[in-house]
Amino acid sequence: MAKHYRIGPGTRAYDDPSFLHQVHAFDGNGLRPYAPVHVKSAKIGAGDEISWIRRTRLDGDGWDGFDVPLGEETESYLVKIRINGSVIREQVTSEPRWTYPSTMKAADGVTGTYEVDVAQISASYGPGSAARLLVG
Repeated sequence: MAKHYRIGPGTRAYDDPSFLHQVHAFDGNGLRPYAPVHVKSAKIGAGDEISWIRRTRLDGDGWDGFDVPLGEETESYLVKIRINGSVIREQVTSEPRWTYPSTMKAADGVTGTYEVDVAQISASYGPGSAARLLVG
């Protein structure tokens, strides 16, 4: 959406010739969720559990709660599994953890090291910036 700005000295009227009129449109990146932090992997039974801590853009200054406020309509994350840069699996989860069972890894052809991208999803923006972890 285009925004109109009048820029000039605060001591003069808006119609003063010293004022500039500029029109700018922005990408809405202020709505983009921050990348999760502290992404880690742990071996469990027959697979890997990937976990992370979410971040917030809104009201995250308080230190009195167990977690920062969500700041979104719902809690959801996009998890991508990559091998050599190619995405081989995408999953959406509603909690800050996801299990990659060995049966799923075998179906995806994962036999060694792989990368995990995790991004928080916003209803207004879509997936935000991703955090990456190398597993294996």
